[in-house]
Amino acid sequence: MSTRCQIAIYPQGVTTLKTEKDFKKHVGLLYRHSDGYPGHEDGSEYGVLPDIVPFILLFIERRGYGDEYLAAWLNWHLINLSTLSNLKRRKELIERGETGGGILDYYKEDGMSFTGHGICDVFHVDIEYFYAIHRDCVDVYQCGLEEGASQWTLVKSVRYGEVRRHNLSEALRNIGLPPTQRRRKSHR
Repeated sequence: MSTRCQIAIYPQGVTTLKTEKDFKKHVGLLYRHSDGYPGHEDGSEYGVLPDIVPFILLFIERRGYGDEYLAAWLNWHLINLSTLSNLKRRKELIERGETGGGILDYYKEDGMSFTGHGICDVFHVDIEYFYAIHRDCVDVYQCGLEEGASQWTLVKSVRYGEVRRHNLSEALRNIGLPPTQRRRKSHR
C-alpha cells in the first residue's frame, strides 16, 4: 500500500497551525500518492524531506520566499523527480528482461505516467503525513486516518537555517540539482 501525503505551502504570516481554519490558510496544496514518509532532509534516508528541503532552499536562495511560485515550482520539481525515477526503472526492467505483463505500459519511454502527483483544494482523508511549508521551516505531521487536521501530531520540524551546507550540497546532488553557492555581496 502507498504512503500518501499532502504538502501545503503557507503565506509568510501563517506560522502556527492549531485549528482546522489555520491548516486551511495554505496558498497551495500538493498531493503525493506514494513514498510520502518523511525520510531525512540531508538525503541519508529516502522520503519527502530529501526531495523537498534542498529544492526549497535553492528556491529561496535564488528567488526569496514566494509562496505561490514555490507551490508551482515544487509541484513541477516533484513531478520531474517522479519522471526521472520512472525512466530509471524502465531502463532497469529492460536490462533485466522483465518486460512482460504490460509493465512497460506504466513505465513509458518518456517517463511520464501522469499519476502520483496532483494539486488539491481539500485535505484527503487517507493521508499518512502532512508537510507544512513555511518561510523558515517545514513541519511534518503524522495524520490519523479520517481525523481532522487539528488532531494531527507534529513529529518533526526542519528549520532551514539548521540544515548544514555540506549536507545540503550532497542532498542537491542526490536529486540531480547543482550545489548552491552563497551569493556574494555586490561591490557597487
